Amino acid sequence: MNDIDKKIIVFKNDVSSNCNLEKRYVKFLDDEKRYAIFYMPLVAPSNFKSYIKENEIYEAYLIDDHEALKKYQDNLYTFVSNNGVYEVSRGLIKEENYILLVDYGMQINLNLPKYSYEIKDDFIYLSKYKNNKNGFCYVANGDVNDNLKRIMIKVESVIPDVLSLKPFSIENDKKKKLKHK
Repeated sequence: MNDIDKKIIVFKNDVSSNCNLEKRYVKFLDDEKRYAIFYMPLVAPSNFKSYIKENEIYEAYLIDDHEALKKYQDNLYTFVSNNGVYEVSRGLIKEENYILLVDYGMQINLNLPKYSYEIKDDFIYLSKYKNNKNGFCYVANGDVNDNLKRIMIKVESVIPDVLSLKPFSIENDKKKKLKHK
């Protein structure tokens, strides 16, 4: 949504063996594991495991949907781009955004990032803007003009490019599951 590169990551030791998430390799740059880079080792398969171990490279997975987010919620890390590296923090960083859905043919031109979108359940999935007959949306952070905010929908985001129409709370989801048992 904004120009910040943010990724939600779970490490290999915290996922089930039949995980079908997109794999990433992480190399921490400091002993406290606060700064990292993503690594794509090009090593012969026969030497791969030893290379990863010797160079302290961790296998991890990218969280890009709410099902995986809920499943691994206790073991998530947020990686936020900061001066060429990623700053790592345990847990999730929730962002507040505003969205304006624009129908095709609606003549409006705002100086805000423009996306194509798809609504599924209570989530809006953003993608690179494509000129089509389904319309598009503008997305802004809380710095948007107050008059414009009045006509926009307030949304929350935890996963990059996925907006939640309802207030997002994993704790509430846990409570709901406990009640259903």
